[in-house]
Amino acid sequence: MHRAASDNRTRQCSIRMRSSLALLTSVAIGAVMGMTAGQAPLALAADPVLAGVGSCAASSCHGALHAMTSSGRGSPRPGSEFSVWVSFDDHHEAYATLFSEESKRIASALYHDTKANEAETCLKCHATAAGYDATGAPHAIVDGVSCESCHGPSGGGGGASSWLAAHTSRTWKAMSAGEKAAMGFRDMRNLVERARVCAECHVGVHGREVTHEMIAAGHPRLAFELTAYLAEMPRHWIEQPPPNLDKQLARNWTDTFEARAWMIGQIMSAEAAVRMLEDQVPKWDTSGPEFSQFGCFSCHHDLRPEPWREGDPRASRRVGQPVWGSWYLPLVRRMATFDDQPPTLNPHQMAKIVEDLGAVAARIENWQMPPDRQEMTLMLQTLAAALREWAMSCEKFDFQQAHVASLAELLTQRNEFAATDWDSAAQVYLGLVALHEAGSTRPTRQQLTTLREVLRFGDDYDSPHEFQTNEFLRAIGLQ
Repeated sequence: MHRAASDNRTRQCSIRMRSSLALLTSVAIGAVMGMTAGQAPLALAADPVLAGVGSCAASSCHGALHAMTSSGRGSPRPGSEFSVWVSFDDHHEAYATLFSEESKRIASALYHDTKANEAETCLKCHATAAGYDATGAPHAIVDGVSCESCHGPSGGGGGASSWLAAHTSRTWKAMSAGEKAAMGFRDMRNLVERARVCAECHVGVHGREVTHEMIAAGHPRLAFELTAYLAEMPRHWIEQPPPNLDKQLARNWTDTFEARAWMIGQIMSAEAAVRMLEDQVPKWDTSGPEFSQFGCFSCHHDLRPEPWREGDPRASRRVGQPVWGSWYLPLVRRMATFDDQPPTLNPHQMAKIVEDLGAVAARIENWQMPPDRQEMTLMLQTLAAALREWAMSCEKFDFQQAHVASLAELLTQRNEFAATDWDSAAQVYLGLVALHEAGSTRPTRQQLTTLREVLRFGDDYDSPHEFQTNEFLRAIGLQ
């Protein structure tokens, strides 16, 4: 079944299949959607200024009401972007979430006398205004995660760093992405940039992270997967292929969009995880790696024999050894063995990514802190750069149905299977849903429904205490 951009019925099925998994992980979209992006590493002028959502809300700009539905999941048209966001998007409620009873309990456990809506750690993630000069929009904090969180500070008052006025001009469409980026504008049509901005929010970035201490206080764990989150969002945009593609290439882009987005999302999430680890290197002497970067269920589980915790012979992992990057990394290492990589990459590059990821994981999981911190930092920086290059190559690659089928086969091959614990199994499931939406016929929709049920947390549990790897394998047809 090919995924056409206008196929609402298919999209609704995809939403249901993914949202159920989001609920069973207890990482509800409404709870974590407020993890907003901080400053992007663009060539911005000093102290970029926010204009606030008021500059977007006019009916003649982005506040039109046409093409709206009660769910916000209709076919959006240019001009209704603000209306969809303010009416249906949970990003709009990110700041308001800080006044909930749950947020109050978390803040009390962490800060005692500081309220969540006043704590800098919370505001950095739950309000666009945090980290920017909001003199042009002092009210912007109450807008939660708004337009400029993703699209970049618009400059408000004008000047070289302002794209607010420029984006209404006739010359805007003719400007290059680099020229727009120099003004602080982020091109969300580019999947690498979109995934990077999302990962800043939902994986973490320097100064904005969900630590083990915060999770212990009650904050949801961050478990981000790009295509699942995009399926949950009430879209205020239309996915369109890049300009200047011929008819067949444009059709390939549309039909295989989910596969491209899934692969790029996996790689960019891994890059963010690697950079988060790099950020922790200076702290190793006093605290060691941040526990939130390890698999939660390595330690938080019932004290009873369970096959999926008895070690992974393929990884030579000891029983009870915490797994670093259990959510973001297992499929990336498998994807690097994919034969049909973009032609700009060579097998040596891909083998190097697999080797370096394995070397980093071995050091971190065995608590082997290298004496030369600079060496480790350089290794992580080089690995992150290689992942970014891989993602950029996938952005330009002409995915076809044969590639989609090959990726699905890679995830379901017994000798290459990545599901050694619940995290990796859940990532396999989400990947197969994305590939199914891109045209893969294996596994079937019924098999995917069964896989989702196998992964579901039991009643009154917020961990996979009943999960069995063998049952997952049987559901996927491998046993």
